[in-house]
Amino acid sequence: MKKNLSDWELMDSTTSDGRGGDPEENASREDLKKKIELLVDNMPPRQKMAFILKHFQQLKIREIAEYMECSEGSVKKQLFRGVESIKGSLKKLLWEKDYEM
Repeated sequence: MKKNLSDWELMDSTTSDGRGGDPEENASREDLKKKIELLVDNMPPRQKMAFILKHFQQLKIREIAEYMECSEGSVKKQLFRGVESIKGSLKKLLWEKDYEM
């Protein structure tokens, strides 16, 4: 059940809302998106695959487990680790940004 869009094309199509919005807010959103892309790209391969399949391609845990040929528990563990890694990195980035101001 693989989709043909690249990971980031799919993310663009699911996160863009079609509104013009504030240019500063749009730039900030783009910056955050690029940071998240970098964090996801640097994940271990299986963690990255599970994260992309769940959060960008919106597959169910069962479908991801079948695709990755592993247990649902293994998928959940990879997803948890991926989300925790991104959260931790973003907290550090936001913390550093607060001190720049």
